[in-house]
Amino acid sequence: MELDEFKLAWQSGKAVSTVQNDSLPELQNRLKQKSRSVTVLIRRNLRIEIFVYLLFIVLALAGWKQFTAPYIRVICLLTWLLSIVFLSYLFWLLRSIRNYEMGPGSVKGAMKGLVRILERFMQTYFQLTMVTLFVAFSVGLLGGITTVNDNGISGQFLWRKAGLIYITCFSIWSVCMYFFSRWYLRRMYGAHTEQLKQQLAEMENG
Repeated sequence: MELDEFKLAWQSGKAVSTVQNDSLPELQNRLKQKSRSVTVLIRRNLRIEIFVYLLFIVLALAGWKQFTAPYIRVICLLTWLLSIVFLSYLFWLLRSIRNYEMGPGSVKGAMKGLVRILERFMQTYFQLTMVTLFVAFSVGLLGGITTVNDNGISGQFLWRKAGLIYITCFSIWSVCMYFFSRWYLRRMYGAHTEQLKQQLAEMENG
């Protein structure tokens, strides 16, 4: 049976049994192979990110051993914890893609599930990035106050001026990170997700 006939039977809601049994595995594999060219790129990007977060963990552990200042250790601890959270999510997504590529069953249903997973992943990733900015702002502020007090210069320190400079610089940094994160996710995962959605639309519309 031709691929178009297979898709037509799919769209019409008929049972899979309407397709010749001997051609179904071949057609399923053909559709998966087409989407695999996209998922291979997504897996490559995930591995790059996994390597980066593993590096963050190593640096955080090294910083914890190297420095004894409380606020620096707090930064190291938060870096370690956030890296673990991101790593767990990345490994989960990598396993989900593997399950899609290797798993049997409906290609259409599996691809829909994968697209939903990727869209939720990008949304959660972006939200976690924004939360991380707030955490970094709080830790940086507390670290700055602690440093001034520890050095015994709190009496002559220009708190209002320093606070305004810090808030202004961090606000600019946050805006830059907002747009960078959107661009980054689009480049690393969004474009590939759109390709999968386009393939799904072609599968449904013929």
